[in-house]
Amino acid sequence: MPTKVRWMWIVSCFFILGGFLYLAVQSQIQEARVKQEEARVKKKAENEKRAKAESEERSKTFQKTKDIAELSALGKYEEVISQARELLQQDPKNAEAYMWWGIALVKSGNKSEALPQFVKAAELDPRNSKNQVYWGLTLAMMGQYEEAMPKYEKAVKLDPENGNAYAYWGASLGQLGKYEQAIPMLEQALVLNKSNDIAYGVLVDALYHSRQYKKAWEVVFRARNVNLEIPPDSLDRLAREMPEPKGDTEEIKK
Repeated sequence: MPTKVRWMWIVSCFFILGGFLYLAVQSQIQEARVKQEEARVKKKAENEKRAKAESEERSKTFQKTKDIAELSALGKYEEVISQARELLQQDPKNAEAYMWWGIALVKSGNKSEALPQFVKAAELDPRNSKNQVYWGLTLAMMGQYEEAMPKYEKAVKLDPENGNAYAYWGASLGQLGKYEQAIPMLEQALVLNKSNDIAYGVLVDALYHSRQYKKAWEVVFRARNVNLEIPPDSLDRLAREMPEPKGDTEEIKK
């Protein structure tokens, strides 16, 4: 075979072999791409399925928590406790279930048993201001006013618009005889909600003990303007020190 022809044959073989190798590599690359795309699609479908299942579970949990809150509003505390326990078996990290359980125990008269529920709720969700308020209120109901105040303080930091937190904070200060400190807390509660029935009576008493009788009557009139009444004992005590203003009642109301 002539040398020229032989070299042409060798070169042709190389081209043919290179073509086969190229096609083989391209086929493998394409096959890998197809598998990669199939894996991506499968993973996406699995993620979407999982996200849907989680969303449905969250929705169910939300509805169950809402049902528990409604039962609490209706005063069905035994059912609240039962359903909270059931929900926590399914969702052990549900802070609201612990909170409602604690509230139900308090309203059932089991204050000391409620405290661990509020503690657990706070561990799971430290930013729940409502839980802090109920925790503090429970401590106050047990006569632990000093221990209650940090709970109200935290509630206010979490939710500056929480008027009840200010009102209960002021009430605890009043119980400790710290009337001057209680007054601004109670005033703030009324700034946030002028119909806060908790704050009015406590504020009148705090002003009375601070010998600010005229201001106490002003608060009485403010309460009456929103159709709220001050306890008769507080009014009688205040009237003994300063009779209810008559002639300038409208001026005091302002």
